Amino acid sequence: MPETHRRPTNLLADARLAARHGDVVAAERAFSAVLDADPDDVEALSFLGLRAFERGDHARSRALIERALTQRRDPLLLRNLALACLELGDVPAARTAAEAALAGDPRHALAHLVRGRALELGGDAAGAVRAYGRALALEPAYASPRPAAPAVIESLADSARNALHRVLQDAHRAIAERHGPAAARVARAMRIHDRLEQAPWSDPLQRPDFVFVPELPARPWFERREFEWSKRVEAATDSVAAELAAVLEAPGSLDPYVAARLRGHATWGELAGNATWSSYHLLRAGAVVPEAAVRCPNTLALLESLPLPRCGTHAPEAFFSVLRPGAHIPPHTGLSNFKLTVHLPLIVPTGCSIRVGAETRAWTRGELLMFDDSFEHEAWNRGRSARAVLIFDAWRPDLSAAEKQALSESIIAIDAANALRAPEAAA
Repeated sequence: MPETHRRPTNLLADARLAARHGDVVAAERAFSAVLDADPDDVEALSFLGLRAFERGDHARSRALIERALTQRRDPLLLRNLALACLELGDVPAARTAAEAALAGDPRHALAHLVRGRALELGGDAAGAVRAYGRALALEPAYASPRPAAPAVIESLADSARNALHRVLQDAHRAIAERHGPAAARVARAMRIHDRLEQAPWSDPLQRPDFVFVPELPARPWFERREFEWSKRVEAATDSVAAELAAVLEAPGSLDPYVAARLRGHATWGELAGNATWSSYHLLRAGAVVPEAAVRCPNTLALLESLPLPRCGTHAPEAFFSVLRPGAHIPPHTGLSNFKLTVHLPLIVPTGCSIRVGAETRAWTRGELLMFDDSFEHEAWNRGRSARAVLIFDAWRPDLSAAEKQALSESIIAIDAANALRAPEAAA
């Protein structure tokens, strides 16, 4: 019998089967026959509207989707309508459709992208940034270029990335202007971070993966005499060690330093969730850990008396680090070269060492070690008992006051930009 006289249910089954098998041509032919038999069939209108969009016939796509929406108010259909309207240049209609889609499904990342682009084209840059941030929070894959993604989606994602990037660039530009030539190295560091300038590496073992301040001497190790507060910290060794001892005596106080979620990671897989390297945090993400304030008041008072870097959630950090016998922390690099890692050794058996860059040193109880962890470093305990040190951040001594302030402001700006694409932003 001729195809147009077959029962619609049979035509629909044929169309679905072809679509399921990836035979788009046969599916389109079958859905067209369904539409001939039933001009209001939502499934056929939706499929054919999408196919028209893929061919670039955005006017027909819009018309078909609008017909489908007269039968069913569906977020997916509304999103597709928003896309078609955007491609046709009807920005108000695109925004209206995207917002209607989000009213039905607030966690639809692509609808947030379309809304962001419509807001941007309509001149609402701040609203666009918020919408783009929600999109990237809901779908982190949008944060990186995806050559295999559909061109229209990748174009929207690129608009989102550029808009969020401009927010950060504008903040860094304002900070650079405020501090002027006194913080020129920091201005360059932010240009490197913002991918506007290449990092001028001078040492193959130095590769920070967050912030690199150029023109700072490439020094893996620093010496105690360079810091006016070092003797005061070393004099507190016994007091700090006593609070560590109390922590160690309480079961469950320590946590594996490397989170279990990193199992299978090329560098951290063997230590993920493993108590052979464990820690007890005193300062984390720039703030005092409340429990530690009760259990380790003397150590925290000592830390708070020091000129620690204050850089949003990135610094300061401070924790007791415990390395069990046989443990090996593999070679890795830290986040930045503007702050140093400081170790106050508290329990040091024989057989424990740390390599930073090309030089290996051993810990001595009560004598500070300071190094730039943007250089490749590793540590091991080949002794018979645990090694324990207090670890905290310190500014490099060769940074000026203006540079320290500019760095703090710049990194807080990075935090603020990152917050736009954090999961909380999508709630």
